[in-house]
Amino acid sequence: MGSIILSDAPCGYERDEALQREFVDAAERPRVADGWPNPLRGGERELRTDLALEGGGVKGVGLVGAVLVLSEAGCTFHRVAGTSAGAITASLIAGIEQSGRAMTTLADVLQSLDLRKFTPEGRLHEPVDHAGGHVAKLVADAAILTSKEGLYSGDYLESWLRPLPHEQLNIRTFADLRLDADFDPELSVLGDQHYRLVVYVSDLTRSRLVHLPWDYASYGFDPDTQDPVGAVRASMSIPFFFEPVHVEAREAIVEVLSCGARATLTGRSLSTTTA
Repeated sequence: MGSIILSDAPCGYERDEALQREFVDAAERPRVADGWPNPLRGGERELRTDLALEGGGVKGVGLVGAVLVLSEAGCTFHRVAGTSAGAITASLIAGIEQSGRAMTTLADVLQSLDLRKFTPEGRLHEPVDHAGGHVAKLVADAAILTSKEGLYSGDYLESWLRPLPHEQLNIRTFADLRLDADFDPELSVLGDQHYRLVVYVSDLTRSRLVHLPWDYASYGFDPDTQDPVGAVRASMSIPFFFEPVHVEAREAIVEVLSCGARATLTGRSLSTTTA
């Protein structure tokens, strides 16, 4: 059997020579058998893949590794959907693909992430935790939830994530993630769904799954003007754990909402109440 070792290679790992030959041979077979003949490249076969990435905290680290291997095998990622931790990874994949950069950029991004900063302990936790251990921590958590909507603010995610698409990839709104016929002459999705990224939350009021940016219009927002980082921030806000995102819905609202309604975005949920 061959071996894989961590290294300074762009993807963060490398295989021994025998295993690498085996990998290259295995990766070639699906390209020949199932590759899409791109008419813009003379029918050259490409492995265009749509991804749906689930949530699960540190599972996002594993998703990065899986995507790097798929990319090494020749896959490109046409459209990417995700929720919670999967939405974080999906937003980066979509931005990297749209900007034309190498997917190995994900490895560099991963190294800049400090998972401990997602759940910093505040002033209430510090003395109580030291005094009473696990039970005291639960008491501190309960005390926090009497005055706040979540144990943690989620501010670190925004401060860490926003510069990556905005400054490094030139992705500031969902308009920057639009697909068109020049990129894919065989687009089959509806016109208002021509985006490389889709972030999943749920509307608790109407008991329905919400796809952002597709469903922004039903809350009075122009999808093309919305920041993908805001959608990701809402998706990762697990109820009671991370504070939800509040927005003031606008006039072009349909169904149960009225002008001036307040929308509360939470992890895999989006609840709305009239102001």
